[in-house]
Amino acid sequence: MTPEDIIQLIIQKVEEGDPEVLSRISLVMKNRVLQKKEDLKEIEKILLANVPRR
Repeated sequence: MTPEDIIQLIIQKVEEGDPEVLSRISLVMKNRVLQKKEDLKEIEKILLANVPRR
């Protein structure tokens, strides 16, 4: 299967309301969002550590 075929199949399953596909997509997106939040917290710590104190 080509990547395009896989995407078409995923779209088809989402449109059908396939609960397994929907839950997997939700879990992946949730994990991505949580990872981004952690990344932003780390970047904020680095930036704050490099700001000269007055």
